[in-house]
Amino acid sequence: MGECTGHGDLDVGSRGVGRSGPRRMEDQSDRNSREGQGPGRKDVVKPSTIEIVKATAPVLKEHGQEITQRMYEIAFEARPDLRPFFGKTWMQGPEEGRKQAARLAGSVYAYALHIDELEKLSKAIDHIAQVHVEAKIIPEMYPPIGECLLAAMKDVLGDAATPEVLDAWEEAYGALAEICIDREREIYREQERALFEVERSRVA
Repeated sequence: MGECTGHGDLDVGSRGVGRSGPRRMEDQSDRNSREGQGPGRKDVVKPSTIEIVKATAPVLKEHGQEITQRMYEIAFEARPDLRPFFGKTWMQGPEEGRKQAARLAGSVYAYALHIDELEKLSKAIDHIAQVHVEAKIIPEMYPPIGECLLAAMKDVLGDAATPEVLDAWEEAYGALAEICIDREREIYREQERALFEVERSRVA
């Protein structure tokens, strides 16, 4: 993957090591944040991750659409089987695809801004979950898309996408994926209950 320069360094401090090395040690505040966190609470991120992700917001505001456009290019090249799930966007043509990339860029930027106050994103998350259910998105699709997003960040931001930044976004993406997956499961269950009620009324 190519790297581009000129995006500058992100002010995220000097904690941690690269993605290919051991995970950085949590500080005391990180450990405290995880007290009482059950094994299923993958949607909770460390304070240090929140700090780094919020620091990337200005860069994402400027380069977000370029990143998401590149993400889709990588995804469709590596996994052409994913393209049919974008029947109302990428399958309609390049222009609709660019609009989808712009919408996703806005969502990524909003998440970076409000990762520590997700209640402000509840309506957006619910809308995304509804769209995903309509498109028959399943949980197994989230990891490859996440990998493509990180690869796109590296391609577009070059040296500014430090191992520490990519580490933080890997955790942040995983947390958001868990939230979306949980909501999508709720919607699927609601649909199943509604269908059951319709079928029951027919035989009553």
